[in-house]
Amino acid sequence: MAEQELDITSLSARVEHLEAEANLRKKNISWLKNYLDELKQEFNSRPELGQLESLQGIVAQLTEQVASLQQRVLPLDETKTGETLATVEIAVTESANTDTDESEGKETLLSTQQARLRGFGDEEFKAERIMLLLDRIYALEEEKQKQPISTEEFLRRYNAGERDFTEINLAGANLSNPIDRRSYRRILQNLNLTKANLTGANFTYFDQSHLNLSKANLRGAILSVANLQGASLVQANLLEANLEGADLQGANLLHVIYNLETKFPQGFDPKTMEAYLIAPGIVLQKANLSGADLQSVDLRGATLNDVNLCQANLQGAKLCGANLNSADLRGANLQDADLSGADLTKAKLAGANFQGARLTGVILPNGTLYN
Repeated sequence: MAEQELDITSLSARVEHLEAEANLRKKNISWLKNYLDELKQEFNSRPELGQLESLQGIVAQLTEQVASLQQRVLPLDETKTGETLATVEIAVTESANTDTDESEGKETLLSTQQARLRGFGDEEFKAERIMLLLDRIYALEEEKQKQPISTEEFLRRYNAGERDFTEINLAGANLSNPIDRRSYRRILQNLNLTKANLTGANFTYFDQSHLNLSKANLRGAILSVANLQGASLVQANLLEANLEGADLQGANLLHVIYNLETKFPQGFDPKTMEAYLIAPGIVLQKANLSGADLQSVDLRGATLNDVNLCQANLQGAKLCGANLNSADLRGANLQDADLSGADLTKAKLAGANFQGARLTGVILPNGTLYN
C-alpha cells in the first residue's frame, strides 16, 4: 500500500513538473511570436524599401523615355552621314546656350538630343546613343556637384584600409611633411591615385616611391623635394606644377603634359620621356591625349591633326586657329572653349560637349564653314 502511495506521489510530482515546463514553453513561444512580429514590422518599415520603390519608379520612367525615343528614331532617314550629324550637333548645341530661361533650356536640350539622333544608320548604335544621352543629362550635374575631400578624410579612409583612390578629388589637399620626410613613407603605402584630381595639392617632402599617378590632374601641384622614384606619371597633367628637387629616378613620364611654367628638377629634360609641351603653336600631330585634363589650356594655333583627344577635358581651352583635322574628339568636354577659326575637317565629334563654346569661323567635319 505504501509503495502505491509513493508511486502516485511521484507521478503527481512528475505531472506538475511537466505542466510547469509546458507553461514556460507557452510563455517563451508567446515572447518569440511578439519578437518576430516586431522584427517583421521593423523590416517592412525600413527606409530602404522607400528608396527601392523610388528607384524602381525612376527606372520605369527612364525605360518609358528610352522606348519613346526609340520610336522617334526608327522612322528617321537612314541615309544621313556622320558628317551631317556633326554639323547639326555643333549648331544645335551652341543654340542651346543662348541666354534663355530654365524651361527654354530644357526644351532646347531635348531638341539637341533629337537632332543628334538623326545621323545614325545602325539601330543598335542608336539605342546605345540614346542611353548615353540620358546618362549625360544626370551625370553632368552630379559631376559639377562633386566636392574635394579634406586631407583628414583622405587619411581616415586610408587608415580604414582603403588603398584604391582612383578618380578621387584631393584638390588643394595638404600632404606635405617638412618635419619628418620618412613618416608618410611609413603611413602611406601602395596608393593608387590614377585619374585623381590633385589640382594645387601640396606634396612637399612626400615620400612614396612607385606611386601610381597615371592620368592624374596635378595642375599647380607642389611636388618639390618629393620622393617619386619609380612613380607612374603617364599622361599626368603637370601644367604649372612644381617638381623642383623631386626624385624622379625610374619614374615614367610618358606623354606627361607640361608647359613653360612647370618646374622640373635641375638637369631633368622631360623631352627624353616623350612628354608634351603645351604652348601656343605647338605641334602635337598624332599624339595620344585621350582622357587628358587640359582645362583652360592655351593651344592657340596648335597643330593637332590626327591627335587623340577622346574623353579629354578641354573646358575653357583656347583652341582658336588650331588645326584639328581628323582629330578624335569623341566624348571630349569642350564646354566654354574658344574654337574660333579652328579646322575640324573630318574630326570625330560624337558625344562631344560644345555647350558655351565659341565656334565663329569653324570649319566643320564635312568641310563647310560654320555660320
